[in-house]
Amino acid sequence: MEFEQQMQERGYCCVTITARDIQTERQRQKFTIVFLCTHGDALMELNMERLRARAGSRLCYTHVMELRLVEVSPDFEAVALVMNDRFAMESVVGVETELLQSLFSMPIRHIDDPKRWQLLLNLFDSLRIYGSMDVGKFRHEIPRSIFRSIVIILGENEPSHTSMAPVKGGYSMADTYFRNFINLINDNVRREHEVAFYAQKLCITAKYLNEICKLKSGHKAKEIISSILVNYIKRELTYTSKSMKELAAEFAFADQSSLGKFFRKLTGQSPLTFKRNQL
Repeated sequence: MEFEQQMQERGYCCVTITARDIQTERQRQKFTIVFLCTHGDALMELNMERLRARAGSRLCYTHVMELRLVEVSPDFEAVALVMNDRFAMESVVGVETELLQSLFSMPIRHIDDPKRWQLLLNLFDSLRIYGSMDVGKFRHEIPRSIFRSIVIILGENEPSHTSMAPVKGGYSMADTYFRNFINLINDNVRREHEVAFYAQKLCITAKYLNEICKLKSGHKAKEIISSILVNYIKRELTYTSKSMKELAAEFAFADQSSLGKFFRKLTGQSPLTFKRNQL
């Protein structure tokens, strides 16, 4: 399956890249990239920021619009996972935001532990193999689970993700608000779906919360809430036998119809169709 088709249908693409594969190309949508440099080294420019990846290092970068090769060794090779925003966001629901912030605030880091390195390579290989299969049941959940595992293992390599490495341009109150917002969603989204609730909890206005979300993620606050909420619903549909009536009550929808309309708007299909497709 071609790269663009995989991105459209699956939300991700896992590939091996070499010196001849890296081209300057502005994308039509922002994407997140995580890759492991297995051989050689390359100086790349991502969104006009220059980064050098060497053998044994990982690169984590979000909201990429342009990737340009500056210079590369002839033996450069890396395994890369490219994801759209939706796939990346839904995959890391529940992961500590401090860990995520630490990963992406330090785009390049060397991995010294050979066992951890091999484990990461195996997970990338599993993603590549799974992406080449014509699968039905769990075809969305399994790749997300693998990427979630990659994120957690990468996070374990950080010196201390709780100490928060400074982000580009310095760590600001906006970062704190955004981190706390995501934590609040994960704690409350089964019952609370409105931006006003979270803004009140953060003691800021809904307008300011939207500005922070646009700055930090490129999405409005309501879009982030809805994306995390629909992912929780997908998990219940995939792993439980709960009825639509039970799910509507559990996730604070007025009735089954309201839940169905919300789910269809976010996914393009009804909850029951989604559940059947997982079988």
